[in-house]
Amino acid sequence: MMCKSLRDLSKRAAEKKRQVIVKLLIDHLTKENITHCHAILPSDKWTDFNIPSAEELTFVQLEVNCYHRLIMGAFHLKFLVVD
Repeated sequence: MMCKSLRDLSKRAAEKKRQVIVKLLIDHLTKENITHCHAILPSDKWTDFNIPSAEELTFVQLEVNCYHRLIMGAFHLKFLVVD
């Protein structure tokens, strides 16, 4: 559902000739999380998590941040901020 929404958002932004910034926070352990709990997921890895590729989201500037604390895991919060 979220992936379809991102694709639709990109289409709507294209119609209005605007760029939209989306920051997505996911819980996934990466080797970068060993030293820091926040790690940016490269765009070539997005499809591994069923996130549309950068080519599909031409008018969406997407940043996927992997957040995971070793031992504790991730805080299980669910929220959406739209500005």
